[in-house]
Amino acid sequence: MKRVLIGTGANCDYKIVDKTVSRQHAELMIKDDGTCLIIDRVSMNGTFVCDHSGQSRSGWRRITQETVSTNEIVLLGTYKLSIAQVVASLQKDVKPKPKPEKFIRDENGHIIPAN
Repeated sequence: MKRVLIGTGANCDYKIVDKTVSRQHAELMIKDDGTCLIIDRVSMNGTFVCDHSGQSRSGWRRITQETVSTNEIVLLGTYKLSIAQVVASLQKDVKPKPKPEKFIRDENGHIIPAN
């Protein structure tokens, strides 16, 4: 299972820049079978899923936690978030930069990589 903290905070795994999104707005739990659970972390402006029942005037329903599919859009405050984009961001092959083997001093005396 993978857990993804979503929000504006520096400690979030998936960072969003939006004034309606809290620092630690929501958490997405991705289970090994691919199912996802979105959990609101007591955010100021709420987490919403599409209301397929048609009972909501806005078309969105506020949740505390909800199972969602990877092709769904959720609202964090007023920010539309694609679950698929969050999942895809985890699957990117990010390789750390290799450490340079040699260092030199620049004209100001600072140590910098030689290459």
